[in-house]
Amino acid sequence: MDDSRELLLLLHKIKALNPNVVTVAEREANHNHLLFLQRFLEALDHYTALFDSLEATVPPNSEERLAVEQIWFGREIMDIVAAEGEGRRERHQRFETWEMMLKSSGFSNVPLSPFALSQAKLLLRLHYPSRGYQLQIVNNSFFLGWQNHSLFSVSSWH
Repeated sequence: MDDSRELLLLLHKIKALNPNVVTVAEREANHNHLLFLQRFLEALDHYTALFDSLEATVPPNSEERLAVEQIWFGREIMDIVAAEGEGRRERHQRFETWEMMLKSSGFSNVPLSPFALSQAKLLLRLHYPSRGYQLQIVNNSFFLGWQNHSLFSVSSWH
């Protein structure tokens, strides 16, 4: 069974539980290509922007940055570009894919509240003061970006 079909089945099971809200936070990258070259190019594009954003906001020799780069992102990158088939765990999908799957499973997008927007802007200014970070709202969803490159999306559904 392919990944999309499995995910759709899971979303239908979640919908059957009748949750009030389901929140999806995901990388804005498609690391689920079957072809190695496509996954590699997508990972190169995404992680270049991600590492550039770290360079602008976190001192290069900080222990936290080294841990994030080597342990967290390093393992993700290794998995995305080196693992194949069932051995690969990282299978990020862009918002458009999630939106399509959630809608086809009976979910509808929850409108963003003014409070959520003000909180997101405040957190961005407090924790990521660099001018390179951007917060965009598209289809009632937040997109955190770096230098016009979307890095993460967050959306809520019911």
